[in-house]
Amino acid sequence: MPRVLVADDSIAVSKVAERLLKEAGLTVTLAANAEEAIAHLEKDPPDVVVSDVIMPDKSGYEVCGYVRGHAKIATIPVLL
Repeated sequence: MPRVLVADDSIAVSKVAERLLKEAGLTVTLAANAEEAIAHLEKDPPDVVVSDVIMPDKSGYEVCGYVRGHAKIATIPVLL
């Protein structure tokens, strides 16, 4: 089953995304901020990342830059 990492500082947005993605048959991991998303990427890379652009610690662009900057995970699609 495809795995999706959702990074968003809004609990409401995260929960709605989680519900919709699970209903579509995907496995979902939630991250409350960019640092948490990066920790998940290092530990257990997903098949796709969906990230908010504006978050309090780092932006979604920085999450995308992290993914693209590491050869092991550089091919993971990132949706901002």
